[in-house]
Amino acid sequence: MEQFTTSEKRQLLTKLHELDTLYHSCSLEAYEQTWQSVEQQVQHTFPGFTIAYAEIYTAGSERIAHGGMRHVLLPIKDIPPGRVVARP
Repeated sequence: MEQFTTSEKRQLLTKLHELDTLYHSCSLEAYEQTWQSVEQQVQHTFPGFTIAYAEIYTAGSERIAHGGMRHVLLPIKDIPPGRVVARP
């Protein structure tokens, strides 16, 4: 992701945090509309990636849960075979 500007990365982080907030605080319809908009932006700005809702762990051998669930970018190539990826 080195080829992307700091501004693009900052905007994406803001959008991912917005999805985290909406996931827990609004209607499913509002969340889905926002998710679709952000996913389209990700496809355009970060081709080869999608949005995933993932449990966050610390790095290292202990793998302690850290920070709960968050929206993150996931390389499409890392999605296991047979898994369904929602697309707007």
